[in-house]
Amino acid sequence: MAAMATALVMGGFATAAPATGAPSAASAFTGSATSRRLPVIYDSDMDFDDASTLAYLCEEHKLGRIDLLAVTVANNGFGDPRRTLRHARSVLEQCGLPDVPIAEGAT
Repeated sequence: MAAMATALVMGGFATAAPATGAPSAASAFTGSATSRRLPVIYDSDMDFDDASTLAYLCEEHKLGRIDLLAVTVANNGFGDPRRTLRHARSVLEQCGLPDVPIAEGAT
């Protein structure tokens, strides 16, 4: 099985955990068009600044630079869990990615 880099984006900050022998997250962003897309799970509290970050990640996904696998939302920013989940779902729908999974994260 080939090694693969993964990234978790938390509130606008990216952290990468490359597997042994895998390229770094930075090299995945600068790789050629034929290289694999960097898988990303976005975790945030979906406050206003995080909505713009999610919209940016949606565009990067549509351009083929990343693979936006899922969005997790903590309920300590934009309000109660139902509201933060609706907010994330709304951003994804407006960006044309309604099928990206959304889940409630830790508070």
